[in-house]
Amino acid sequence: MTRARSLALAALLLLVPAAAPAQQPFYQGKTVTIISGASGGYDAYAHLLASHMKKYIPGAPTLIARNMPGAASMQAANHLYNVAAPDGLTFGGFVRAIPMAPLLGNKAAKYQPEKFTWIGSSSRYLDDAYLLMVNRSLGITKLEQLRGRREPLRLGSTGPTSQTDEGARIIRDVLGLSIRIVRGYQTTPQVMLAVERGEMDGIMIGISSMGSSKPEWLTPDSPVSFLVQFGYGGEGRHPAFPNVPRVDEFAKTPEDKAIFELLQLPFKVSRPFAGPPGITPELTAILREAFMRTHEDPQYLADARKMGLDVSPLSGEDAARIVAQAAALPANLLTRYADLLNRQD
Repeated sequence: MTRARSLALAALLLLVPAAAPAQQPFYQGKTVTIISGASGGYDAYAHLLASHMKKYIPGAPTLIARNMPGAASMQAANHLYNVAAPDGLTFGGFVRAIPMAPLLGNKAAKYQPEKFTWIGSSSRYLDDAYLLMVNRSLGITKLEQLRGRREPLRLGSTGPTSQTDEGARIIRDVLGLSIRIVRGYQTTPQVMLAVERGEMDGIMIGISSMGSSKPEWLTPDSPVSFLVQFGYGGEGRHPAFPNVPRVDEFAKTPEDKAIFELLQLPFKVSRPFAGPPGITPELTAILREAFMRTHEDPQYLADARKMGLDVSPLSGEDAARIVAQAAALPANLLTRYADLLNRQD
């Protein structure tokens, strides 16, 4: 090649733009904080997510779970909504009642649930449900037998804010059942023992709680009879209890049916995770996709099984839709439901 041609080629190359450097993923080198607003199973889900989700976020950021208990997750929810930056680096989990709290008039809730950036829910209650059961010796096999009963059925409870207590009250008051709730027990297993001894007539309890505390209640020779179920996240009745009616089946009016749907709504978003309002659509999409892919990860699933955690994830899009539908319900319906919940007699 002549010197003239070499100089011409060099000049030509100077006119060709250099290839742009590959853009670094947003999350590379960053830390994502998952705030855990509750203890027990809720906290377990948050820490498990922090252990596995990073591999599905481009840039593989560091993930940490930070505990922020207080006021039944209200402190964490208020912090996420009002304090945490909408930069895609913070989201959190809280108890299933949090989305409904402001809709039912809870003044401590300083947020609008439909404005959270919903990431998803680790469970939509496909492996569980709540059941009203009574000691078999009573001879009660149908819920209708509790209408007009001279002696009210005695249901044991650990306290008025427990899901079992609230569910029992809603069903009792909407359907006009003769039920008296007896509180003061420290633990659910204590109530179950009282039912076995005949000190209590029955209890409202989850299938998973039975499985861990009284698995014999789930056998064909069970000492209890099951009258009604609610909370199952799938369609119709829980597959393990196909002969036990769902509470919806007893509704006499559209409003009663709506009340029962409200009772069961929190279970559809049973282990919710959300971020502050205003996270960009691009970062929201990254977090939602990583969240769902994590719940398909073999090691995540294996760890969840060891911990006894239900894995039936709900996408962020579906969680946002469910919460938005609840926020759009008529005020008079939400007021009636709140009044039923607030009755503790």
